[in-house]
Amino acid sequence: MPFFEAEVSTFLRNAFWEAYEERNCTKMMRNDVIDALRGLKDLNTRLGDQILAQAVQFFSAGFGTTSATLAFALYELSLNSEIQERLRLEIKETLLDCDQINLSMIQNMKYLSMVVNETLRKYPILPFIERQCVANYQISDESFVVDKGTPIYIPLLGLHYDPVYFPNPNVFDPERFSDGNEKNSFHYLPFGEGPRKCIGERFAVMAIKSAIVEILSQFKLQPTLNTPPSIHFSPYSFFLSSMEQIPLKFRKIGLVG
Repeated sequence: MPFFEAEVSTFLRNAFWEAYEERNCTKMMRNDVIDALRGLKDLNTRLGDQILAQAVQFFSAGFGTTSATLAFALYELSLNSEIQERLRLEIKETLLDCDQINLSMIQNMKYLSMVVNETLRKYPILPFIERQCVANYQISDESFVVDKGTPIYIPLLGLHYDPVYFPNPNVFDPERFSDGNEKNSFHYLPFGEGPRKCIGERFAVMAIKSAIVEILSQFKLQPTLNTPPSIHFSPYSFFLSSMEQIPLKFRKIGLVG
């Protein structure tokens, strides 16, 4: 089943193989995805489009998902002005001590992390995670046995909206992730867990945080008359997405001073 229109597939195929061949000709090493895939090609020359598929997966997983999460974060910030102002104050105080946005600065912003974590709780990138049982497993204190080879579907929306783990789950509350209020990692799984946890987690989170800092340092977010009061998730998308558009108002502000 194709995931892209023919025009998109052609563009991605041409872009990847041009970069791949240029790297082969110049012998340049950047220690990136293309170099890793070149190593695989050297081991097995029959991989063909499977190599392209890996590159496209990195591209689609790294950009579509982060942009969706950013949209949901900005949506919640527009509806929750107190949270937005508290986060903007943290950004303002941090920027006063730094000449420019950098990795260390973003990593030290605790409230920003809380906001992003709560966004990923309410809007996990994947509504579910699929795994396969690799050995017969008996559920603790139960007679039920999961047989080897059984496909397992872990419902992230079910876990993230379970009031046993997250009271008032429909409320956007970053305080759930404050110091001393850490969550069991297997109740909160926006990137999965274990050896097959999403390899792009750190990149995705850093991209989302950087965008939020850049936007809130320049704009105040407000809902419009057409902004939906709640999000209805689309049943037709592989990644979590909204059925409706999410229009927001960006009002230019001066952050410092």
